[in-house]
Amino acid sequence: MKEFAFVIPCLNEERTIGKVIETCKKAGEFCSSYEILVIDNGSFDDSIKIAKELGAKVVKEKIRGYGSALKRGIDDANSNFIIMGDADNTYDFLDSIPMIETLRKNNCDLIIGNRLGGNIEPGAMPFLHKYLGNPVLSFLGRFLFLIDIKDFHCGLRGFKKESIMSLNLKSSGMEFASEMIIRSSLSGHNIKQTPVKLRAGIKDRKPHLRTWRDGWRHLKFMFFFSPKYTYLSFSFLSIFISFGLFLLYASEKIPFSGENTLLFSIVFYIFSLWFLSEYTSFRILIGKKIKYNSNKLGSYLFRKFSTKKVIDKLFQLFAFVITISVILGFFLNHKRLDDINFLSSRTGNLLCYLFMILNSSSLFLYLLAIKLGTIDLLTDSEDKLNY
Repeated sequence: MKEFAFVIPCLNEERTIGKVIETCKKAGEFCSSYEILVIDNGSFDDSIKIAKELGAKVVKEKIRGYGSALKRGIDDANSNFIIMGDADNTYDFLDSIPMIETLRKNNCDLIIGNRLGGNIEPGAMPFLHKYLGNPVLSFLGRFLFLIDIKDFHCGLRGFKKESIMSLNLKSSGMEFASEMIIRSSLSGHNIKQTPVKLRAGIKDRKPHLRTWRDGWRHLKFMFFFSPKYTYLSFSFLSIFISFGLFLLYASEKIPFSGENTLLFSIVFYIFSLWFLSEYTSFRILIGKKIKYNSNKLGSYLFRKFSTKKVIDKLFQLFAFVITISVILGFFLNHKRLDDINFLSSRTGNLLCYLFMILNSSSLFLYLLAIKLGTIDLLTDSEDKLNY
């Protein structure tokens, strides 16, 4: 087994692949042993011929996409550590030497290159990418996942093969770059960054990166793995509005003293429970699949809600709440028969409000218990199959 492997995804880069391989060889002098893997992702020019002539190992990947090529290269690398970078010669693999030295010390799982802060040559990055796309997406990544990484999308990286393989990365496109960082962070891996430069590409080369499509895929992936903001924040907002509307009704503030105020309060209460149910189940699902060190609330939910005992208690609580709701429903119907105007009175409105709150709560408990039970069953079955 080699100490390092240089993994280079390639699609029609005959004008630059030779220079990239030669630079990898120079960086390889700082390794005790190394190999160079060029991942052919459907090239029809002389890229692969050049790579073979220069002694690189060529691996073919039929599924098109940046992520697909890199996953194949990581799988096929016969090394403890991997340096990955593009085949267009915009990255200087000599900048990976600090990564090599850091990884060799065995105190880091993933090292990301940082192009921002003056390391981008004029014309190397489009204006929109340099001042909007990359900074904004990187900021969102730091904000959503509390990762101190300045440049989320730098293509020059180094990592322990074992650490990245354990993540079972799925993305096939450009969002693979975000997935590697996010999943590594959620799994508690040690991530560092080091300055690298970005050079201008050769003229007339059509870039593989598509600004809006790939930017959207990065953004979408970030939100998919951030339940704290995509679910929990909306749950808090909805319950705040619901409670606020109820207080306005209770204090008889005009125009909030009407019955519609209670109706809207109930609607927002249902929204809050809905989002909370999705957050809890989604958080447990991710926690079952990967070690998720996101926050204290998330860790508490995983410990307390991911057991069969808790699922049974949720069903028991559902049965209790729905029973109270049925009893209250019979009482309201009885009062309506005695006094047809009772339900339109202030006391009747409040009791109807309580009736709907109980029904909504019971539905929340039932759906949450069902989803958590399904997750528990499927993950148990998966564990047995893996065993």
